[in-house]
Amino acid sequence: MELSPLAWFALLLFVLIFNIGIPIYVVLRLSSLDRNLEKVALLLTVLANKQGATQQDIENALSPRRKLSQN
Repeated sequence: MELSPLAWFALLLFVLIFNIGIPIYVVLRLSSLDRNLEKVALLLTVLANKQGATQQDIENALSPRRKLSQN
């Protein structure tokens, strides 16, 4: 089966869009999501400060590991 030049061009365009364009788009969207998460964390920090939380309280709440209480 022989493809015409137009079919080769369409196939090349398909490969470029779906194998290169979409991953680039996803990476760009994820990087903007990361910036938005930083803004949300800053906003929550400001709101917690207004409610009377100390900086240590905020750091403890944002830390990924919770310290186990020792009995």
